Amino acid sequence: MNNSLIIKVVYVVVLIGTVLCQAQSFSYQGILETANGRVKTNHDFHFILYRSQTGGLPVWESDIFLNIPVNDGIFSVTLDPNNMEIFDGKPLYIEVAVRPVGSSIPLIRIPPRQAITPSPYVIKALHHSNIIPAGTIVATWRKSAPLGWLMCDGSALPDDSQYDELKEIVGSHLPDLRGLFMRGLNDFDTEAGPRTDGWQDPEGNHRGIGILQAQDFERHEHWAAQMWGSSLAGGPPFYGVTYGPRTDIASNEIRTGYPTKHEDRTDKDHPIIHGGVETRPNNVAIYYMIKY
Repeated sequence: MNNSLIIKVVYVVVLIGTVLCQAQSFSYQGILETANGRVKTNHDFHFILYRSQTGGLPVWESDIFLNIPVNDGIFSVTLDPNNMEIFDGKPLYIEVAVRPVGSSIPLIRIPPRQAITPSPYVIKALHHSNIIPAGTIVATWRKSAPLGWLMCDGSALPDDSQYDELKEIVGSHLPDLRGLFMRGLNDFDTEAGPRTDGWQDPEGNHRGIGILQAQDFERHEHWAAQMWGSSLAGGPPFYGVTYGPRTDIASNEIRTGYPTKHEDRTDKDHPIIHGGVETRPNNVAIYYMIKY
């Protein structure tokens, strides 16, 4: 008799305060009510996290919390997803399922799902902590930025006060690092002064932070020891170049270490072309994101 009455009871969970994130766990506090008022007896609880307010698959489920105290409807539990990456800034909704302690009935899921929002002091700690200052750029394998970060794709910064510190550093738009390498400036404005040991950027004295440097190829020379032409009886003329040791123009000394190579060409007006569409070092594709 009692069980049949309990099944018909409509529960309501009201989220009070906020969800407080701490390290690998967070606390959840709510009020459990029925049509007859606030619940005053202990209950079992089960919690499920989703990306949407309705439908979808769970991204995490808790174990069943047994015999949780409910005082004038108020209950509090600490949830430990053991995977804080699900708190990546994307929407999260929590669904609660309950049943009276000692009951054999299935847990009753209580709609609607509640949106999880971090508390104000947690937001301040995440966004204004000096542990990772605004403007820090890191490489990542992720296609989307977690909470506190934005992808360096050149898009306009949203009109929101949480981005004010980053706007003071980069301006109104995010850095656009798609397809680019990063290179350190010659002078970091420190006591070390500018770099002058030969590894410095040759254009660095005229560059500021975020200034694009176009591709280039270092000036160099090729030296041919002999160029010649000939033809075979009844055939087309052909041309050749022999590459070998060179004479240094300044010292008039023979420079060794240049390999000897012979090439035959049948069309002097159409030399053989080697190479790709750009000059580049070995590299791997990666994403860049920036802290706000």
